[in-house]
Amino acid sequence: MMKKTKLILIIIISFLLILISYFTFNENIRRKTLAYFFITHDYYQIKRLTKDIQDRNFSNVSKKIIDYINISKKFSSEKSYMLPGIYNAIELAVSKAIDQEDFNHLEKPLIEFVNMEPRLYKPNVWLARALSDNEYEKSLILLKKAITISPSEDDAYREILRTAQLNSNKKLTNEYCNIFFKSQLGGNTDDADFRHLFGSNNLKKFAIKFISKENDKNFYYHSGIQLEKLLNYEFIPKKPLAIDGVNLYFNFLPGININLKEIILYTKDNKKVISGNNLIITSSSSFIDDKENQISIFSFKQGDEIIRISFKVNELFSKKIEKVQLKINFKKMKLTNNFYCD
Repeated sequence: MMKKTKLILIIIISFLLILISYFTFNENIRRKTLAYFFITHDYYQIKRLTKDIQDRNFSNVSKKIIDYINISKKFSSEKSYMLPGIYNAIELAVSKAIDQEDFNHLEKPLIEFVNMEPRLYKPNVWLARALSDNEYEKSLILLKKAITISPSEDDAYREILRTAQLNSNKKLTNEYCNIFFKSQLGGNTDDADFRHLFGSNNLKKFAIKFISKENDKNFYYHSGIQLEKLLNYEFIPKKPLAIDGVNLYFNFLPGININLKEIILYTKDNKKVISGNNLIITSSSSFIDDKENQISIFSFKQGDEIIRISFKVNELFSKKIEKVQLKINFKKMKLTNNFYCD
């Protein structure tokens, strides 16, 4: 019996040693195992919150997120693999918070998270919202910090306008209305896992592709968008092409109005002007409105967007196109009305 027990112990110990050695020297397996563990744990933590969020019990939600953060700190005092999972849990809770009381319950986990990762845009805005009733000045500091992180994104401006409205601060309103309409660079930095076509959201760049049977797959970029001006944006293919239309590629933030007045097509010895309301236009997610002699396109989505434009190629324009000009006025839509925002 003793021999049998010893044999079993030897087998178990040997198996454990082999397993430890395997994980010690096989970095790929170790990484995959840890990834599966954290993914499973993140899923479990989100599920723990769901019932309390449905019941609008933000006090319990706050306690569970704090538990989640404390577990992550056992792996690292600063950041850990759990950081994206914690972000998603807080984002879910904040998305369902409506009243100031809801945000006040979430104040403690938001403070903990911003201390862990101070350079993320949205957590600074969320924390500012939670502090806005009792710590007005600290709330404004967080919002100004968020704007330096992502100058074109609207969340921080909306929160400043809300706070200024509650505190009758007209000077603050006018200052940040002006900054918002001038800002064109700096998109959302929270989603670090996936790159956009232009690297980040911005209001300076767009690109086109020529739709041609000659299969030109090149992107042609323009980095000189000017807001509130009707300008010609010029694109020249690498070689003259017979084209049926163009695709426009943007990586705007929400709230951009694209007014397309006309497209001008140039051949070697001629040109053709096609007004906006004589084009066929579809999009991935934008909304389109017909105006007199132009098309107005409203972008409400953050991220990559495609505007597909086609036109009837008549006998003249079965010829090779050497240059295309798009006459466009890019506008930022307003966050509030003129009476409130001079």
